[in-house]
Amino acid sequence: MIYASLSFWKGAAERAIATGAQFCLLVLGVGVGAGALPGETAQIVNALTLNYVTLGGAFLGGALVSVLTSLARPDFVAGAPGASPVPLARH
Repeated sequence: MIYASLSFWKGAAERAIATGAQFCLLVLGVGVGAGALPGETAQIVNALTLNYVTLGGAFLGGALVSVLTSLARPDFVAGAPGASPVPLARH
């Protein structure tokens, strides 16, 4: 079974980390852009005052979405030759 293969879990982990990081950047970007109204100064990201609980939640949420997506297309995530990221319609 492909779910038991090391290549599947390596691919799923790589995708989950990347997606989690993208979710964190999205949270940071929304937070910075929220204060940038006309006439106001844009906010600066300060690592000492970040809400790490929110960032951690965003990361884990993104990673979970990615793993669930990986479970839907295990052959593609495992790097099977000829695997497509989107199921192809059969006529």
